[in-house]
Amino acid sequence: MAPIVIAAKSRAGIVHQLVATGQQDALFDQAIDGFDVVVDHHLGVQTSGGDLERHVDAMRAALVQMFALNRPDLVLVQGDTNSAYAAALAAHDKGIAIGHVEAGLRTHVAGRPWPEERNRVTIAKIATLHFAPSRQAMDNLGAERVPGTVFLTGNPGIDALMMTARPPTGRPSRVHQIIVTCHRRENFGAPLEGICHALRTLAERGDVQIKLPLHPNSQVRLTILSLLGHVARVDLIKPLDYADMIAAIRASRMVISDSGGLQEECSALGVPLILMRDETERPEVVVSGNCVLTGASPAKIIDEASRLLDDDAHHRRMSDPCLPYGDGNAAMRILDIITHFA
Repeated sequence: MAPIVIAAKSRAGIVHQLVATGQQDALFDQAIDGFDVVVDHHLGVQTSGGDLERHVDAMRAALVQMFALNRPDLVLVQGDTNSAYAAALAAHDKGIAIGHVEAGLRTHVAGRPWPEERNRVTIAKIATLHFAPSRQAMDNLGAERVPGTVFLTGNPGIDALMMTARPPTGRPSRVHQIIVTCHRRENFGAPLEGICHALRTLAERGDVQIKLPLHPNSQVRLTILSLLGHVARVDLIKPLDYADMIAAIRASRMVISDSGGLQEECSALGVPLILMRDETERPEVVVSGNCVLTGASPAKIIDEASRLLDDDAHHRRMSDPCLPYGDGNAAMRILDIITHFA
């Protein structure tokens, strides 16, 4: 959302306020570090005991009160987070128009991932303006006959990437860096244990260095620390800010992740991605060849990573950059539409 907030500063007639819900305070602060962005409201609504629906209800109630006091003409939400879901529901409660950035992403499998697929489908049913990041996303919304108006804008996440990415530095090394991220709810427990065993096997090759930023979720942290905490060539590090994460990706042979947004960033940067999920809401990166799905299968993760390490021709094929989610001008398109809407 940062590129929209930054671009809105120079738009006459647009008065905007940025709200931080508190869903992931530490990660949020890191995400905006380096962008010229000021938060106007910190709700500070923390999750309680992992009760997802109670947390959504608390954010929704706080936002209803805020909207009643400020009475915006439009509430802009991005993606499929619980914060976006709660904000859209709160705006709907107050009869306020909703603009959905990153609209139309679908796995078409109910509950996978949970709660993201539920969140984005529900937001689509009540949004006024749908800002689709790709033609596939636009087609999904058309097939669902959503209310409101659908626009093909690209994703401002790509704007942020282009604002941040720096040319890679340093000399090539015989030791290949691999960036790993893992936090999806469906990978908790036994799947995550299997993923850790796959990473241990890859580290034992001796020609890789794995960097794994630890997610703050306790279920993720405890499992990873117990299984990889003392494994050579596995660096368990603090979460990186956005610029450092992008730099680390650019310096890597590949990324292994269960992330959503990293699918867009890896394809744009031309860094092969092994996606530890069984389905994706961004099928464009699979079609383009930038990404391969393995699920949480240790054997598949090891096989695909080994092929990218050992087969240079295969690595080159997966390293051809692709931009299905925009050209870096999504924020300006979205603001043009909002100005006309107002």
